[in-house]
Amino acid sequence: MSAPDDENQPAEGDRPRSRRATLALYALALAIFALGVIVRVRRHRAAVEPRFDWLVLVVMPYDNDLDHCADPIVEALTRGVQRGDGRERVAVAVLADRAGTDRLTESLVTRHRTERWTLGDDDSASVANVEGFFDRMSRRAPARRHVIVFLDHGGAVDQLGVDHHPAPARSEAWLPAAATGEALRRWRGRTRADVALLFLQQCGRGSIEVALAFRRTADVVLASQTYVGSCNTYYEPLIDRLRTARSLAAREVGSTIMAEDEHYTAYAMYDGRALEAWPARADALVTALRAANVSPSGALRGIEPTFVADEQESLDLLAAAERLAAPRGADAIAEASAFSQWVRGSLVLGQRRRGSLSAAASWSGLSTVIPRQGATDAVRALPGWAGTRWIEWTELARSER
Repeated sequence: MSAPDDENQPAEGDRPRSRRATLALYALALAIFALGVIVRVRRHRAAVEPRFDWLVLVVMPYDNDLDHCADPIVEALTRGVQRGDGRERVAVAVLADRAGTDRLTESLVTRHRTERWTLGDDDSASVANVEGFFDRMSRRAPARRHVIVFLDHGGAVDQLGVDHHPAPARSEAWLPAAATGEALRRWRGRTRADVALLFLQQCGRGSIEVALAFRRTADVVLASQTYVGSCNTYYEPLIDRLRTARSLAAREVGSTIMAEDEHYTAYAMYDGRALEAWPARADALVTALRAANVSPSGALRGIEPTFVADEQESLDLLAAAERLAAPRGADAIAEASAFSQWVRGSLVLGQRRRGSLSAAASWSGLSTVIPRQGATDAVRALPGWAGTRWIEWTELARSER
């Protein structure tokens, strides 16, 4: 057996240097890796770091008889954004569908410029187009807080703005409220967007049925039980208020709109968190009303509707509850009273009225939709009804109407 070849072995003094070189290479590799992580984190933070205090997202489906309001509204919003100090505090994004055009447009108004993009179709009744608008604008103008406004006409309970010419092969179409609410919840889930206020600036959207469709979309929902005028006057004052108040509470945003707008009869704000208690509150009321075996007596006759559209009419929610409870005994009356206290004390945060409609003086701020015979399906399909007894309320109310 031959002896080891000592000439190929490292010298005793070279071994520590070899180990030190290996350790140095490891340290260098770790430093490069750590530097790469830091660079990626910084790039990510730069990509998502809010650039603005507020982003106001406006959906303007004006391919109808409200088209004349589009330019004055955009001009007022632009004036509000592009004046004041040089800091980027507020941005406004508008998804617009205009009469006489064949494409939707998206605009982004910031302190120093206005950018505009043309989309591939003309369908403002498409939930996908609306959801895509929210995605794109929240990337282009990342903001700490958001205000969302849906303009246009309000129709039946699931109709949130009408497009008279959505596509060459389609007739008039409405943006569905329930699917739009679900799209907003998906968008918030993806972006973690802090939405202070959702303003449904349309006739007759102030019903519990519509509010439930937009549960978990905003801290506060602002809407009207009845008819809303146009073109409205709050746009510039709202932007002024947002620009000077980075930490403005959601309720104050809604109060600013109610104070500054001149073209409405009644607005009310609803607490988004209180809507979570709706199933239990509604079931307790319906259970008490159903427990009394009373034949229909026309208890809801004589109540003036707050809004009428298609085969559906809206009545003030608390007026209807109190009228239905009255002939059904002490337990039903007590439950209706507790329900009323919760609506007035927790769900409706505040309301304001203008104009001369005398009936509005007694309204609670929140309506309920009563579909006529054979028109229940649209109401039954709305979110917030599964697992509750509220459809029984609808049937009971219709029998007493």
